[in-house]
Amino acid sequence: MHKSFLVIIGTLVLFSGTLNAQKTEVTDSLKALLTAAEASEQFDIYLKLAENTQVNSPDTGAIYLKKAKDLAELNNQTNRSFRYYSALSRNKLYLHEYDSLLFYAEKALDLEDVSSPEGMLHLHSTVGTSHYYTSEYEKAINAHLTALRIADENKITDQYPNIYNNMSVVYLGMQDWLKSEEYLLKAIDLAEKDDNTYEASRGASNLAIVYAMQEKFDLAEEMFKKDIELQQRLGNLMAVSKGHNNLGVLYEYKDDLRASLENYETALEIAQKINDKASVALGYQNVASAQRKLGMYKEALKNYQIGLPLNRSQGNRNILRDGLLGISELYETLGNMGKALEYHQQYHLLNDSLISEEHLSAVSELEIKYETEKKEKDILALSEKSLKSEAAILEQNTWIRRLSIGLIGTILLFLAAFIIFRQRSRNQKQRELITAIADTQIAERKRISRDLHDSVGGSLALAKNKLQALFEKQDSKSRELEDSLNTLSKTADQVRQISHNLMPGELVKFGLVSAIQTTLDHLQDTELRAQLYSHDMDKRIDPTKEIHLFRILQEIIQNVLKHSKASQLNVYLNKHKKYLNLMVEDNGIGMPERTVSNFGMGLNNVRSRVALLEGTLNIDSVKNQGTTMNMQIPM
Repeated sequence: MHKSFLVIIGTLVLFSGTLNAQKTEVTDSLKALLTAAEASEQFDIYLKLAENTQVNSPDTGAIYLKKAKDLAELNNQTNRSFRYYSALSRNKLYLHEYDSLLFYAEKALDLEDVSSPEGMLHLHSTVGTSHYYTSEYEKAINAHLTALRIADENKITDQYPNIYNNMSVVYLGMQDWLKSEEYLLKAIDLAEKDDNTYEASRGASNLAIVYAMQEKFDLAEEMFKKDIELQQRLGNLMAVSKGHNNLGVLYEYKDDLRASLENYETALEIAQKINDKASVALGYQNVASAQRKLGMYKEALKNYQIGLPLNRSQGNRNILRDGLLGISELYETLGNMGKALEYHQQYHLLNDSLISEEHLSAVSELEIKYETEKKEKDILALSEKSLKSEAAILEQNTWIRRLSIGLIGTILLFLAAFIIFRQRSRNQKQRELITAIADTQIAERKRISRDLHDSVGGSLALAKNKLQALFEKQDSKSRELEDSLNTLSKTADQVRQISHNLMPGELVKFGLVSAIQTTLDHLQDTELRAQLYSHDMDKRIDPTKEIHLFRILQEIIQNVLKHSKASQLNVYLNKHKKYLNLMVEDNGIGMPERTVSNFGMGLNNVRSRVALLEGTLNIDSVKNQGTTMNMQIPM
């Protein structure tokens, strides 16, 4: 199965059991209470209204939270403040605004002293779910284990099914089917004992994924249909949308493509209705996948081109990975091997970053740490009881044995941590060495440039002036002296140009924008017309980054002049909060496909400098239409 089944279905089961589907009668009842409620009671009612409406309408939930803000006592840092920030972060989860979620969650965490154990548990569950959506699995597991510790310490047993379900989803995202099944069976068993239909349904839906991955499609289909029926009765449209996505994937693997497309389109329609942004982005990709397999290539390409940017902008890397593979296969079918290769390379890079041994090791380490802590607490509890019992010796032996196991586990944990730390240290040293070499080269260029300009250039200028004065005094002008004067003048110009190439004075004095504009102005003597567009570049950036970016642009301009036969060159330089974007486009003949995939020396220099800045480089070239090179550099 080349398509990632789990990513699509996993999003179905992320929400706490306390978040039930919207019920109109409950909402109406709460609104009625508002009219007679005291100010202190209104805050609680607004929070309940937000909780009750945001599943199917997160924007409506946000409106109620805005009304609660004035009653939240944010300046006094009370329990009410904690509950407001926690509820707001939960609402951001439904809106798929993950950066905002983490911002407000941090504010809530700062108020831990005035919170409740239940409130902290749900807050960490929310944070864990956010990290799942952005494919940060180690952070997700860490957050859910923190929620599990809180449940252990405070005997909040009714939340075990919810936490186990959340953890199973993360392991689904990591394609660890056995670990996911382990937590699912725990969740279903506890949910059924507590008569918790909601969590039992979540667990069953995720277990269906495991069946699907084992190609037990009929059993998986039956469970998915039951879950959709239940969620329809509850009025949980978000879950219904996810359920149709589940069936769409299942039918796609069964090669029932018409049924697959029908379910995908139903899921997309519902997601658009409730403004579930993540499901809308996913929906376009899924519809495109079914259309591609049905031979509807034009429609499929259109939907891929809508879905991929949406998933990229939301940080849904797991879903984006599937879309990159799908559009790669589509371009291959259409015979556009250049585009197919480009997207396939992006797919492999993203897939390798999501599923790596170090990633799995880090998550495993967190689980070992949690289990070790839990065993240590069990040991301490048993040792206290042994002091009050006639079986003191037996219990002490048990304590020693368990302590030994804990110590062994701790040793293994430290050993694993040491190995990971050593590897990271090596990588860090390599990065530091490369950076040091680059910095040394830059400093040496500055020194040589300064020496050429101040020393050699000054000496040449002095010699030229003396020779000029001698030439002026002669009654009959010597031809040889005039030739020597011209040669000296040309040499001085060449030294000045070499000094400028080594380290442009304009770049050092006035910054990147001015240096680029001067470089483009010098192109006026060529047939290439050039234009610079910059945004939010009033303040200068790090000098080292300026130098690398200027060299990158110089290399690109040389390639354009030598090979592109372009008449127009546009340079876009935009700075945002977290990154700087440099885009260069021309209207030339484009690059041969082999040049795009196999970088020549000039483009290799560009790629190396972008990598040194820890940035990304994308090249889009169309024959006889031009080339666009897009670089994104973290600030």
